[in-house]
Order: sequence, then structure tokens, then C-alpha cells
Amino acid sequence: MHVTRNRFSICATILTALAIIFGGCFHAFAQGHSNEPLLREGTPTASELAVNTMTRTTEIPDGETHEGDLSVSNTAVEIAGTLRGSLLAINSHVTLNKGAIVTGDVIMVGSAFLDREEGAKIQGKISRFEAPANEQSATVAEAPAASVPPAEPEAPEQTPPPPARHHHFTYGNWVEGQLFGIICGLLLTLFVLVVAPRACSMTVAAIDYEPVRCLVVGLLGLAGIALFSAINGFLFYTVVWIPFGIVLFGLELILWIYAWLLGVAFIGGWLSRKLNWGVPGFFGRAALGLVALSLLNCIPGINAGSVSVELIAVVLGIGGLLITGCGKDLQWLTKRLSRARRGFDDF
Repeated sequence: MHVTRNRFSICATILTALAIIFGGCFHAFAQGHSNEPLLREGTPTASELAVNTMTRTTEIPDGETHEGDLSVSNTAVEIAGTLRGSLLAINSHVTLNKGAIVTGDVIMVGSAFLDREEGAKIQGKISRFEAPANEQSATVAEAPAASVPPAEPEAPEQTPPPPARHHHFTYGNWVEGQLFGIICGLLLTLFVLVVAPRACSMTVAAIDYEPVRCLVVGLLGLAGIALFSAINGFLFYTVVWIPFGIVLFGLELILWIYAWLLGVAFIGGWLSRKLNWGVPGFFGRAALGLVALSLLNCIPGINAGSVSVELIAVVLGIGGLLITGCGKDLQWLTKRLSRARRGFDDF
């Protein structure tokens, strides 16, 4: 069960990383679009038209910065760099290229048109006004006359927010996680076969010969491991014990994984006998057990039972290791118990 949770943790980590990357992309997208306010219709006030009239540039190239407000009238303006100020466009075509930044407001008057590419940022507000009849060709220096009655405002045009993007964990993601678990299990099987081939075969043989005894001994061993983990956890309150405690927890994790793999190999051998496929070697047993458990995990409704099966596999593996003395002898535990009984009788 611990390894199952480990595989689940690996899949969750990958999905979390993807979610973090996706969230960052969405945040960057939202910075360029979600702060865009509603367009306002009407006649601009003098304060809204109070921009710098000294500069008459029509282009801010990429990588360059224009300090101060900018105004254009009856022309086209293209911004690819940074405008540190507001932009007033009267009957003009304004283009904000990707990467353009306007730190102030964008005020559109008359037939002005805004063409904004994805990635362009406007840190202020966007306002649109109808030009007064006698001020169609107004320049930056000429604010709309106060005597001209304002045009009747129209209903505000609301810019719809970008659609929310959500990542849903699908059944396909779950199947991919099971395939990833099979690959990791096969690599782990090859590793233990290289490190301890005789111990693997002897322990699985002991489980095949006495599965009930291995289950009982494994439960006792599991209780002992739980007690050991609790004591080790309490000792973490002493600073001196922390390095030793981390090492012991690491060894315990290795024991859980190894015991789980031995139990999975036993399950694979049991299935091969039931299906009359013969008795394959340790690698074939482990591969068959991994595939069977992964298929069980992929069946909706009964996949929760795979947790119990894998817990039983861990208990069987622990029992097999205790009975054989970590794969030394099939009668290792029996001999030790007999020797202890003779010593007790002599006492």
C-alpha cells in the first residue's frame, strides 16, 4: 500500500507541477487582459484630455521607452515598447503590439480604433468618447468645448472576461499513471534481481510454500514496524537523533518497497498457476502481478479493492522476509525458534 501511495504521489506531483505551470501561464494571460475596465461613452473632460502636447511621435519601437503622455490626431500610432504615461488618440488607429506596455490610461475620441495584440498590457483604464460635432478634427491642445452638449451615452460595452481554464483529472490520466507504475515496478524488479537474486527467489518460494504462516508472521512484523516507527518519531524531538531517524525511516521505506515487490511476485505466480501458464521466474511473476494490479486499479467500482490486495502483498512480503531471514534460509525462523526453545528448557 505504501508503494501504491508512492505511485499516487508521483502522479499527483506531476499533475501539480502541470497545474502550477498552467496557473502561471493563466496568471500572465490575466495580467494582460483581466485588468481592462469597461469602456465609457460620453464627452471627455478637460482632465481626461490633459496629456502632453509637446511630443508628436507615431511609433515607439520595441525595447524603447517613451517618458510622458502621448497624443495623436488623425493618424496611426504603433507601440511596441513602453509608454510611461497616458495615450490620447483622436480619430486615429492605435496598434499595441505584443509586449507593449502603457502605464497610464488609453483615451479614444471620435473614430479612434484600438488594435491590441495578445500580451500587450494597459495598466490604466480604457475610455472611449464621442467627439463633439465642432471638434471632429480636434488636436491635443484643443479640449472639447464645454458649451457643446455631450452626446447621449450608450449602454456600456462590457468586455467578457477570459474563460476560466480548469484542469480535470480524467480517467485517461489515471490509466497513464498505472502504466507509469508498471514501468517503475519493472525497473525496480530488475534492480533487486541484480542486487539480491537468491534472496528474492527464496523469499517468494517461502510465501508459496506457507502463505498463511507468512501472513500471520507478517502481521506481527507489521505491528513491530509500527511500534518502531512511533519510537523513532518521538526521538525526533531530540535534535541529535534527527540524522539517525532520517536514515532509519529511509531503511524502513526500502523494506516496505521490497516487501511489496515480493508480495506482488507471489500474486503473479498464483495467477500463473490458476491460468495454467506454468511458473515463470521472479521477473515474470513480478511483471504479471504488476499488470494484474494495474488492471484492477483501472476497473471503476472495484479499484478500491486493489488497496487491500496490495496491503496483503506487503504483509506477505514482510512475513516471507522474517521466515527466511531476508532470504538466507527457508527454515531460518524455525531454527531460531527451536534454538530459543531448547535454551528456555535448559534454563
